[in-house]
Amino acid sequence: MARNLKKRADIFSAGHDGHPWPGVMNQDLIIERPAYSSELPGTANEEEGTLWLWAYPELLAWPCKIQWLFSPVVGNTKFPGDLYGVDETGRLILVEAKCAVGRADPYEDFIGKTSWFREMPTTILPNRWEKLLRHEHAFIEQYISMLQQVTRFERAHPGVVPYSSRRIAVLQWHELYRSRIAPMLAPGSDYETKVAEYLDRRERSVMNQVSYFALYTVPRGGVPKLSKSGRENYARLIAEAGPENVQVRAVQAIKTSQGIAIWAWTPSFQ
Repeated sequence: MARNLKKRADIFSAGHDGHPWPGVMNQDLIIERPAYSSELPGTANEEEGTLWLWAYPELLAWPCKIQWLFSPVVGNTKFPGDLYGVDETGRLILVEAKCAVGRADPYEDFIGKTSWFREMPTTILPNRWEKLLRHEHAFIEQYISMLQQVTRFERAHPGVVPYSSRRIAVLQWHELYRSRIAPMLAPGSDYETKVAEYLDRRERSVMNQVSYFALYTVPRGGVPKLSKSGRENYARLIAEAGPENVQVRAVQAIKTSQGIAIWAWTPSFQ
């Protein structure tokens, strides 16, 4: 599997030999960014993995284009999950992020809510997205030029990207945010047009389909695992939403000869 592809400025390698993780690995993907620092800037927490998805939706290995809407950061009652998006068919994409340290239950917050997600009022997602995007624009205008000098924010700074830990992932990966995420979100980009287009397709859809993802951010030596309750809720969610709508991906930042690469794969829970 040595086939290499070039797409935009990124290098995609299909397949990877000698991986240290057990289980079935399919749809492996490595995204290398030689322009980034040669040192790993983060600590492999779940917000980092979510931020990487903002920069590279391809890491999810979804067959349709995705536009991310927001990271809810309001607890698991009103907006369960850590990242909301919509694909080009109008399907809602929900991601729950976990750090692959010990065993986890990434699907529990979705149990019993699948009907609500399919039937939610059409104004909920665009209203929250528009509000948080305005906050993100304000953050970019105020801080984009000084991110490298900031070590810690004194408050959360709401926006569409993860901010529950005072934007620690943005600070850790400031080069990624500044060079890729902020330009994508900037006023005048086609991001807002695409989101409006995809949301409109969802509003006009009679299916209102939803797919649920567990996203494991994997530190060195970590392995994505389900707890006992995690296995039970995995099965319950499959029963509620259908097996094709319950997915899992794992992501990890690794050092390469060219700098930092982000590797994504589909782990096995067997």
